[in-house]
Amino acid sequence: MFVVDVPDVAAEPVYEPAPDLPAEGDAADAPSAVPAARLVTHVDTDHGSPVFTSDGRRLLVIAALHDGRDTDLRSDVWSFPVPSTDAEDEPAREPVRVTGDENLDVGALTVGPDGLVWFAAGELGADGRDFVARTAAVYVAVPTANGFGTPRRVTDPAEHDVADAGLEAVPGALFVVGRTRGRGPVLRVGVDGDVTTVLEGDLEATALAVGGDALVVAVVTPGSAGDVVAVPLDAEHRPAGKPQPLTDLGGPARASGVVVPVEEEPPARTARPCTGGCPCPTAPAPTPSCS
Repeated sequence: MFVVDVPDVAAEPVYEPAPDLPAEGDAADAPSAVPAARLVTHVDTDHGSPVFTSDGRRLLVIAALHDGRDTDLRSDVWSFPVPSTDAEDEPAREPVRVTGDENLDVGALTVGPDGLVWFAAGELGADGRDFVARTAAVYVAVPTANGFGTPRRVTDPAEHDVADAGLEAVPGALFVVGRTRGRGPVLRVGVDGDVTTVLEGDLEATALAVGGDALVVAVVTPGSAGDVVAVPLDAEHRPAGKPQPLTDLGGPARASGVVVPVEEEPPARTARPCTGGCPCPTAPAPTPSCS
């Protein structure tokens, strides 16, 4: 991972004067218009999902830096200090692991405006390889004077399964996409573990963003491949009204006669329910197929 100093994208751009034609041999000495990139990570492995801490002094990433990473599925949240210079003689400072000693598969990461570190992760068992039928939970770590406190799981994986994308943090809470029976509702998870459903129905949320007094959600529904919905929020970022659709890009498809599958739950030979959908056209058509 590298960092590059860039100007404020919302500020007035700096207009450089027209350059002079360099003298012969001076081209190599001409200053670069692009700031030098500074190396942040120095471990020979993949790093993903970079996000700055609220003070901008450290960079959090998801990576597997532990011994035995080639034989298990574990990944952690690591904190790297952001170097202030690009001096070659600056010693490499060791990263700090934000996640604890538990074997977790971290799938998503974000930092709230209040400094809280949120991430979604699933347990992997004692050997770090037990991933089958595991559900993910939300964890939160509180920043301290010396780094970060021990992460605390704030959702019960037996009650709520969360997706590995779409984390949107606000002061004291996190908006996250859940997973239940083929749907992707939007959940609000408080730092105290309180879980509230913000947006539900026959939909799957694919992206979240908070702006002003609204949560904007990109959703996929049986009648649309993608539309945008706004959920009003109060001062504590809790739902404060009915969701308002902002687009209807799937309208022409629905008007053409798209058949919405009917959810069914046929008897199963095991104790767990078996669910699925069956599109049933009203006009004569081939035998409906299950999905």
